[in-house]
Amino acid sequence: MLNKELNKTKYPTAEDINKKYKALSIKIQQALSVTVKTIVLEERKELRIVFLEGQVQHCRVELEGKKSPLMIFVKVLKGDCKIVGTSKNSEPKRKGSLIESNKSATEAEYIYDSAYRTFLKKTLYLGIRGLTHTVMTVSVEFGLQREKVETKKSRVRMADELIAKINEEIKIISTDMYLVKKINDVASTS
Repeated sequence: MLNKELNKTKYPTAEDINKKYKALSIKIQQALSVTVKTIVLEERKELRIVFLEGQVQHCRVELEGKKSPLMIFVKVLKGDCKIVGTSKNSEPKRKGSLIESNKSATEAEYIYDSAYRTFLKKTLYLGIRGLTHTVMTVSVEFGLQREKVETKKSRVRMADELIAKINEEIKIISTDMYLVKKINDVASTS
C-alpha cells in the first residue's frame, strides 16, 4: 500500500531542479551585486568597509586644490578584493582606470599624482569589489613626499636583506659547529 502511494507521488526531475537552481542563483547574484551608497573618503580618517563576495563599494576623494600626491592606504583584514580608480567615471570599471590592483594584498599603497603641486582635477573615484567576503580599511592622505615613502620602503628592504644575511651566517656557523663536533668525535674514538 505504501509503495503504491510513493509511486503516485511526483518528484521533481533533474531538469526542474536545475531550472530552480539557476533562478535562485540569478536572484542571489543580483542581491550581492547591489552597489552600496558612494562613500566620501576624508583625509587621515580610516574607514572600515565590510562587504560580501561580488558586492561593489564606490568611494569618492575630493582632489581640487589639495597637495599632490594622493596616497591611498588599503589594509585587507579578511578576504580578497580588487580596486580600480578613475577621475572620469563615478562608478569606475576596470577598463580605462588610472589605479588598478593587479593582485590582492593584505596591505597596499597606491599613489595618484599630478604634474602640478596641487590637483586640478576635482575628484577621484574608486571602485572596490569583494572577491570574497571582505573586511578592509582604507584611508587617504595628501601631499606626502615620495622620498619619505621610498625611504621607508628602502629601510624595510635593507632590514630584510640584513635578516637574510644573518640567517645565512647562522647556517654557516651551525655547519661549522657540526663539522668540529664530528672531528672531535672521530679524534676521541681514535
